[in-house]
Amino acid sequence: MQTNAIHIAIIDDHALFRKGICSILDKVSEFKIALDTDDPDHLLKVLDEKEIHIVIVDIKMPKMSGFDLTALISKKFPLVKVIALSMFKDEAPIIQMLRAGAKGYLVKGCEPWELKEAIKDVHEKGFYSGDVMSRTLINRVSSKDDLILKDYEVEFLNQCCTEKTYKEIALEMNVSPRTIDGYRDRLFEKLNIKSRTGLVLYAIRSGICII
Repeated sequence: MQTNAIHIAIIDDHALFRKGICSILDKVSEFKIALDTDDPDHLLKVLDEKEIHIVIVDIKMPKMSGFDLTALISKKFPLVKVIALSMFKDEAPIIQMLRAGAKGYLVKGCEPWELKEAIKDVHEKGFYSGDVMSRTLINRVSSKDDLILKDYEVEFLNQCCTEKTYKEIALEMNVSPRTIDGYRDRLFEKLNIKSRTGLVLYAIRSGICII
């Protein structure tokens, strides 16, 4: 057995989908499938007993949501990294999974090469950017240079980490929706980010948003 293999667990309530993922990953010499299951309790037991580096987690599962499971894994097993693999493409679940502790997010239907790349990136670099946010953001957040943000920008970033809409954030910050749009657009330009998900990732990785 390869001693430096990346040990992977997969949890999804669709057996056929899990087996398909296993079939893809089994062909990569650096990967070792340690577990595929639909039972979160079984997964947590195995995590307690074996060395597993990456857990691929579905979001919508009957016994425990991927959000709750990811948060639990992040708390109990901080060295284990979670990659979300879900059918949801909206920003809200992506943000929620990032806040729960996921280190990467893929949409079901992605190409096999992207899944393989995500696993390697998360294992080696700690995060997978993919289409969720630009590589430039990862480099900027990982750099030692501090980016000076105004107080209202920090508050806005914190609000972005919640499930509030931009209109609700405007009410919370006691400004107009147009002002909030201005905050967002200036941060997009300042941070070289193109989406709210990217703002949330920046806030989490830079310690602005405390999870």
